[in-house]
Amino acid sequence: LDFEKTNYESAIQLLSKLESSRPQDPKVIHNKAIVNCFKAGLTNICQLRKALTSIAKQLQCNLEEPKSLVDVDQCYVFYNEAVTLYCLRQYPKSLQILTKIFSLVEQLDESLARQVCFLLAEVFLRLNFPIKTLDMVHFMETSLLSHGAKLKSTLPLERERDKEKDCEGKEELKSSFGDELLIPPGVRIRLQRLKIRANLSLSQIEEAERELALLTEIDPENAATLCLKSKTLFFKGNYAESLKQLKLPKDDGRFKERGESDVVMYHNNTGCIYHAMGKYNLACLHFQKSLNKSSELFAEFPKPSTGDPISNRPLVTIGSNYKYEL
Repeated sequence: LDFEKTNYESAIQLLSKLESSRPQDPKVIHNKAIVNCFKAGLTNICQLRKALTSIAKQLQCNLEEPKSLVDVDQCYVFYNEAVTLYCLRQYPKSLQILTKIFSLVEQLDESLARQVCFLLAEVFLRLNFPIKTLDMVHFMETSLLSHGAKLKSTLPLERERDKEKDCEGKEELKSSFGDELLIPPGVRIRLQRLKIRANLSLSQIEEAERELALLTEIDPENAATLCLKSKTLFFKGNYAESLKQLKLPKDDGRFKERGESDVVMYHNNTGCIYHAMGKYNLACLHFQKSLNKSSELFAEFPKPSTGDPISNRPLVTIGSNYKYEL
């Protein structure tokens, strides 16, 4: 509870007391390592990975060898390693681990199973496997989430709360497979976004539009919804309407927490649209603004320690350098 309230000092004190009575309990050691990592603002990733490696040895498995994962109690350590690799953009390695965890999905605690499935769907998209993303969404809708239970996670490195924060207060939504079955609204929105992105990757514009219509009913004003609407119009070649959907957002100052900037994405997307319209001067202007904002955000971080290129920066921002993409 203290962890969910971001009261990390209190959580560490409680875990330390628990550790004194259960000094060899790998779950206690693991949870303490996770809390310490969040307390440090997710900047001590090397220390976390060393802790995960040590815990894995205690559990008689090897994080470098996903095949060594044979027991459900080992899954939470491998999952956090997969999250770390995902943030570092090492998607193939993350996929190997997640695929192995998914083979045990029926034995997992449902909150962990949900997070594994969402991360696996995201990795499939990053590796350009949109059909597999749609398969994963179908699995979650028909098997994993069909009863609509909303469970809390036990100290994962990736928080569901942040993913669903913009959906609080919305009524639960009836799923498409029966009036008696419910899916939590935040989860429903995440699933819809995955469907739209996967269908756009497959150039299935009509299907993407149908899913977008459902998402618009659920979450019409969210920035992510408007961005997907703009992207769908862009794929249809309706550049003028696509441009109208984009609005310059205010800098929310949460780049360190989110690992992405709405301002950077706005200028980048606007530049892409102007480039497609043949307005290259305007495109160049917005790309430059995007680059400048990206450089400004990264200038806030201290320089990495010698021999440790990912130190002094929150994990979620390590793979967020847009300079060479833009």
